[in-house]
Amino acid sequence: MTEIPETKKTWFEQNPKKTTTFLILIFIIAGFFLTEIIMRLYHKEFTLQFYIKRDSSLLKSSYPAQFDRQLGYIPKPGFDSSENIWNKKVTIIEDGIRSNGNNVPLKNKAPLILAVGDSFTFGDEVENNETWPAYLESMTKTKTLNGGVFGYGLDQMIVRAEMLYEKYKPDILIVSFFADGIGRCELENRTNTPKPYFRIKDDKLILNTSHITDLAVTNPHPIFDSLRNIFGYSFFAHRVMSKNAPTIWYYGTTQYWKKTGEDPEKVACLLMNRLKEFSIRTGVKTLVLAQYQAKTPQKNIDKSARLIKCASDANVETLDLLPALAKMKTTDPDQYSKLFVWHMSASGNRFVAQELKKYLESKGWI
Repeated sequence: MTEIPETKKTWFEQNPKKTTTFLILIFIIAGFFLTEIIMRLYHKEFTLQFYIKRDSSLLKSSYPAQFDRQLGYIPKPGFDSSENIWNKKVTIIEDGIRSNGNNVPLKNKAPLILAVGDSFTFGDEVENNETWPAYLESMTKTKTLNGGVFGYGLDQMIVRAEMLYEKYKPDILIVSFFADGIGRCELENRTNTPKPYFRIKDDKLILNTSHITDLAVTNPHPIFDSLRNIFGYSFFAHRVMSKNAPTIWYYGTTQYWKKTGEDPEKVACLLMNRLKEFSIRTGVKTLVLAQYQAKTPQKNIDKSARLIKCASDANVETLDLLPALAKMKTTDPDQYSKLFVWHMSASGNRFVAQELKKYLESKGWI
């Protein structure tokens, strides 16, 4: 009788537990990459980038920012590059003012306009000459300083306006906001970056800046550095960790957001009184401009409306862009769709400048 030779067992057969572990690991890795691909396709995230750097502390991100003792941070003077979060030409001049990139003749003895605000004023996602302050300058032939700063709250905007006024003495001040800027009034630390904030005492605002130090901006915890340096390039991992474990994902042991406990809408409303007092004291003509996203939630529209009422009650001039946007959305939806990327597109900023030009001319300010 012929013996059947014994078949030599493979490594996998000899190590069933290790084989199972190996297969599970392969399925997990394959599942991870499949999910990564699906999420990137769904959210149109096609660029390979380090997401932690993009979304973390403004002073440790790809935003062109530098520490400021009074404001927390300002755009970095001397920055002149397209190597930034938007991949757009950004030029920052003295005092953190963004260049308009214009080469147009300006009117003689024309008033000086100062614009302050958040990313909608600064011009996230557009070139230097495509921000609304740049278009306003071109359209009116009136010098316009872009003092907008990405990520600013309404409180920071007004403090910055007061500071820039002392140096430039503008004739016209435009304070632009959208609803997120109101909510930021309750923060003393945003994305691990300290910012000025106001306390309310006897219906008066008290400015606090003593906590603003560059030491308050901490480095990531070394225990998590290696993993974050690898998985920080994964859009899937970033979405999961930033939503469910932001403290670990961004800083390890540092508080990511810190609130004051004050009602942000009440602070914002009282800021309108401060703005009016500032306008009377300096003689600067002041306008509060309300801006919106393509699909602004109703709660944010209502929040903006309440602030506009506070400004009107304080006798501060206001321009609400909502009616003009709503009209265009109804009468020319194709053109309306071109006004936005996430912020305003170049077309959107041109629209804002046109509306401002009409308003300023109607008031006889320019």
